[in-house]
This record gives sequence, structure tokens and C-alpha cells, in this order.
Amino acid sequence: MTLLDDDVDEKIWPYINVTSIITAFDQDDHSFNMCPTQYAALPRTTSPLPLHGYFEESKKWGEGKKPRVSVGSTIAFSGFIDRIRRERNIDKAVLSMEIEVAKIAFLSNRPENSPNRESHSLKKKKHANTIIQEAMLERQLLEHGGIIINP
Repeated sequence: MTLLDDDVDEKIWPYINVTSIITAFDQDDHSFNMCPTQYAALPRTTSPLPLHGYFEESKKWGEGKKPRVSVGSTIAFSGFIDRIRRERNIDKAVLSMEIEVAKIAFLSNRPENSPNRESHSLKKKKHANTIIQEAMLERQLLEHGGIIINP
């Protein structure tokens, strides 16, 4: 079966629904990257689907505002596939898909053990360690007449 040019309505963009974890976020334009896994039923295989989502200026986001996501958080969104990038050979894997986000739902924040986020108890432990280290340095200063031998 071959498609004829008049069989395709180029005014209608393909629409996609995705749920995954944010892997990168650009604060300047509020775009983000993620790489969910897609499943193909016939060959029963999975493959990564690298996505780049972006927000267009719109009244639904608010005047001059766009949603902000954070790396490590899980979101569900839907939108229009704007561009598919792949290597020159059509049989090669998709490099990325650019998607104009139409709707977004925030499902979770970054995980508690994320390297970019410290728990309250970890911050308290670090603060206590700092106080202990400062006290030890002060003691060394007093013992050695203001000269620290081995900091």
C-alpha cells in the first residue's frame, strides 16, 4: 500500500500521551527532555523514545508564564508531535521527537534520594558536623597558640 499526497492532511499534527521522568530541564525556555520506553506489541520489543517537550506562549499557562518541571520528577503530558529527528537512514532509530505540550500533570516531585535534593535530616547532620569541625579547629587554635598544625 502506498500513500498518495492527497491521503495525508498536513494540517493535523499527530498527538501523543506520555508519562515519564524528566531527565533535563532548560530554565531559559522551560523546555525539558525525557526518555520513556516504548513497547511494540508485534515483535514484543521495547526501545527508548527520546523526547524534547516545549511550551508555547499561551493564555492557559498565564500571562508570560510557562510550567516549570524539575529533573527527576515524574509528569504526564500530551501534545502535538512537531518534529521527528532520526539519522539519515530511515531504518535507524529516532534521535528525538519534539513535542509542543498541550496538557501537563505533575505526578511526583524529585525522589528524596536525588543528588539535587537533600532531606531535612541530612541537612541537620551536615550542620551538626560543621559545628563539631568548627569547635575542633577552635580547640586546636587555643592549644597551639593560634597556629593550626594539621587542619
